[in-house]
Amino acid sequence: MQDAILLSRNIFLILALAPFACCSISEKIPLGAIFDQGSDDVQTAFKYAISNHNQNESGRRFELQAYVDVINTKDAFKLSRLSKYAKAPGKSVSPDSFDTLHSYSNTFQVPFVTPWFPEEVLPPSSGFLDYATSMRPEYHQAIIDTIKYYGWRRIIYLYDSNDGLLRLQQIYQALTPGNEPFQVKTVRRINNVTDALQFLRGLEEQSRWEHKHVVLDCSADMAKDIVVGHVREVSLGRRTYHYLLSGLVMDDRWESEVVEFGAINITGFRIVDSSRKNVRDFLEGWKRLDPIQSQGAGRETISAQAALMYDAVFVLVEAFNKILRKKPDNFKNIRIGRGQLFYNNGSKILDCNPNGGWVTPWEHGDKISRYLRKVSALREYEGFHGRSDYI
Repeated sequence: MQDAILLSRNIFLILALAPFACCSISEKIPLGAIFDQGSDDVQTAFKYAISNHNQNESGRRFELQAYVDVINTKDAFKLSRLSKYAKAPGKSVSPDSFDTLHSYSNTFQVPFVTPWFPEEVLPPSSGFLDYATSMRPEYHQAIIDTIKYYGWRRIIYLYDSNDGLLRLQQIYQALTPGNEPFQVKTVRRINNVTDALQFLRGLEEQSRWEHKHVVLDCSADMAKDIVVGHVREVSLGRRTYHYLLSGLVMDDRWESEVVEFGAINITGFRIVDSSRKNVRDFLEGWKRLDPIQSQGAGRETISAQAALMYDAVFVLVEAFNKILRKKPDNFKNIRIGRGQLFYNNGSKILDCNPNGGWVTPWEHGDKISRYLRKVSALREYEGFHGRSDYI
């Protein structure tokens, strides 16, 4: 049986957006995007958001122009080569390259938005504004509250990434020493489904009839395979197990025809609130997309990563709208030419690979970053999970 908990508000870093210019009304704002290979549904969500904004000709103040690159983002050299262009494509990066991207962003003061950070991100040592923004809400307290709600006294924590380890650390830090509502009995990092099932078999041999409450922090595909493998494994009990999926994986499609999903207790979290009209309208449009041309779409569900990417585009749109409402000619001295951005006097706006001298930060980066956070703080954009809030 599956329980889904809606949060009123996965890991590698899928994408970051780097807005670089804005022109007058009816003109274009370039948005850069770098996606990691294999992030098809997130790429589709990004492009769908761009398309929906641009087609709203009566309601929009500007058009968005996307510059997209799909690369192996574990290759920091390729990231560095991409970063030399002033149009700075947006970023979809793995944890291995996040530090490189984060450093570029803060050095050149170029803001980017991502569905979520791969690990704990420390603020700049300089004490200045951090130009990286994550859309994912912090929800480790929801994990604690769910465990307390069920009255579990001891849990088994299985994870497959540094992100899962960080979530465990946050859980530990939130517990009061000497007055913990529960104990983490066992912690294990798993490399694959076989590793997880082998570990569970060992637990079963030690205490077959004991109730086992397993917090499982891994990707949706791995979680599905572990559940199916568990149910099919004759040596593992079913009624004595209850899984809490602590990653945001319940928004992925859990096929109703897979009978194993209904044979064991599963609880998880969702951020896509399908009870709200704007979400239902989006999902109707998402389902109508051709899955061949728009990979990952054409279904009734959307993953948490893709949903947060869609929200990220419109949070940026709202930030630009606020800037233009306050000062409509804020960026009128910027134009696009020869694949790069220039001031009207012909000089480049930003050279990320200078031959020498000091780095010159982008003059609009600070303002855009602050407006992004203002949109969040005032909850002025209502996304998939309600009013948006950043980590």
